[in-house]
Amino acid sequence: MGTTRRPIGRPPTISRSQIVAAARTLEPGLLTMQAVADKLGVDRKALHYHVRDVRSLRALVAREVYGSELAKLELHPGADWRDLMRSFASGMRVAFLSTGVLTSHVTFPLGGEPAALVSADTVLQALLGAGFGPSEARRALLGLSQLAIAAARDEMLAGDERVHPQSRELARVLAGLPEDKLVALRAVVAHDVPVVSELDFGFDVDVFIAGLAQLLANRLPPAAPERG
Repeated sequence: MGTTRRPIGRPPTISRSQIVAAARTLEPGLLTMQAVADKLGVDRKALHYHVRDVRSLRALVAREVYGSELAKLELHPGADWRDLMRSFASGMRVAFLSTGVLTSHVTFPLGGEPAALVSADTVLQALLGAGFGPSEARRALLGLSQLAIAAARDEMLAGDERVHPQSRELARVLAGLPEDKLVALRAVVAHDVPVVSELDFGFDVDVFIAGLAQLLANRLPPAAPERG
């Protein structure tokens, strides 16, 4: 029995959304141009209008997943900038977690999901209104993003047990050393293997925001001395 061959001619037209939908049905480790093409029943060349190679394919999927998740976040423009940053940070963490092992492929701007940029714009407006300069507001948002990425990666590394591999390794090293070595580190770790949790992320975000608040406070003019 002969093999059915696709008629020669222009490759069938496929959309970016179709590529993303097909790619999301695959295990991240099996995400290749050919695998997506097979899912869609097209020649691999048909994908090249939207993606050049497997790296750009993974970036597209990661960006779309992250963007669609972040687009669900609702921020209130009139809220305090600190509260907005906490909400935005939490939303970014969840969005990064949704991309799984493709987190490192998330690229900006999120052109495929412009709605995801609304929340970022809301936070930036609040920062500018609070007295931060444009460059400072940009750095603040970038720093918040980096915290969210780090938290998401730690949670993924921790797995279902919620224990970071580095924590286990640290506990093993300390157990093999005399008790009078690395005393301060022992006091902090206390031989317990810390569990990766959302509380860790909340602490990091609070410290970051406190630093920004202090930056603003340092700019305030000194209070006038009270008259006797």
